[in-house]
Amino acid sequence: MSEGRTGYGYLDFVPGICASSDAYPCLKSALPAVALANAAKQRSQPELLQKAREKYGETLSLFNQTLRGSSKSLANDSVCLTILMLSLYELITGEGFLKDFWDSHHFGRLILLRVRAKYATCSRPAWNLFRVMHTYLLIGCLSMRVPPPEKSAQWLRQSYFTGPIEEECILMIEAVQIVSDVQGVALSCPEPLRSRKLYHILQQGIELDRKLTHWAGSLPSIWKYSSILNKSTSAAIPKCIHVHEDLFAAATWNNWRVVRIRLLQTLVAVAELVSEDERIFECHFLRWQKTIRDLADDVCSSTPYLLGEIDGQGVPRSVAKGVALGGYTLLHPLYVVISVRGLPASLYHWIEGKLTYIADVLGIGQANLVRKQHKMQIHFPVIGDVVSESERITPHLKGGQ
Repeated sequence: MSEGRTGYGYLDFVPGICASSDAYPCLKSALPAVALANAAKQRSQPELLQKAREKYGETLSLFNQTLRGSSKSLANDSVCLTILMLSLYELITGEGFLKDFWDSHHFGRLILLRVRAKYATCSRPAWNLFRVMHTYLLIGCLSMRVPPPEKSAQWLRQSYFTGPIEEECILMIEAVQIVSDVQGVALSCPEPLRSRKLYHILQQGIELDRKLTHWAGSLPSIWKYSSILNKSTSAAIPKCIHVHEDLFAAATWNNWRVVRIRLLQTLVAVAELVSEDERIFECHFLRWQKTIRDLADDVCSSTPYLLGEIDGQGVPRSVAKGVALGGYTLLHPLYVVISVRGLPASLYHWIEGKLTYIADVLGIGQANLVRKQHKMQIHFPVIGDVVSESERITPHLKGGQ
């Protein structure tokens, strides 16, 4: 949680906000709910889980009382952090996700961010909380294929703090917008207007992927990771292991990878729709498909580090020292990776094993739901491919109307 060598920390803002004199009671109730839920899952103790549920119910009651106060209370850091803790609780227990698979608090988070954006975020902890919630909001938009909030880029630019993470968030906003635009055009525009608009979006996507590639290449050396050969077995998965400076750096790289995967999946599908002559995009197809597989491999290569299977020098541990936070940061990346087609069956099996470990050992129940999502791919192979899914729903997509 503490600040790493990159200058960022993962949830490093929690202690300061909790200790603040203006913290609302709902936050002080949310923290034990999360701690009890994680302990209950790790130890398989139903009585602890019941206590966690009681604290969770208490938190919801206190949170509703807070919402009935002044509108300015919604901008309080402890209220925003409470929403984050409620999401963590539900990820741990696997409860509350039947309707909204990834995040049942997406729209509540959007409301709070809109209010919070009206007030200056001068302190570093307050800004880090705002940025984390903003990133989670974009992940939700990407999963639901809806546009980013209209002023989301402006929210980021109003801060005194700028750096690689803020730059990555701006690029992520652009990616979310492209995925959303494709969804809207593919489902609503008649031909030939549909093809013209999709072709324009395709060009925007190609340019954005160049910018994402440049972002990764321009990072300071402290953000770079080393890659070592996995020598555990002759058929080791993954083939290489990435060693990062800290957990936040590893999570940031994975966020960048899954954004590119979603973008490139969309570009592949769009190119298939707008090109009457597939040879026009043949070189792009091959490169994009290879890049998607490489990015998926890289997410897997980060997994041993995030699960504590290696030490800081990349040496394998006889017993993994994984922490729940590492498993938590892997949930969305692995969720995206299992949507990638054409990976070896052994890799899918390996990912399922890691998700089982995250659920059973690290106590994060949502990992079981992510693992079951892979089973759905067998019956609905278009899941995760925006335009192809639209084509399944609207069979006349390629033809005129």
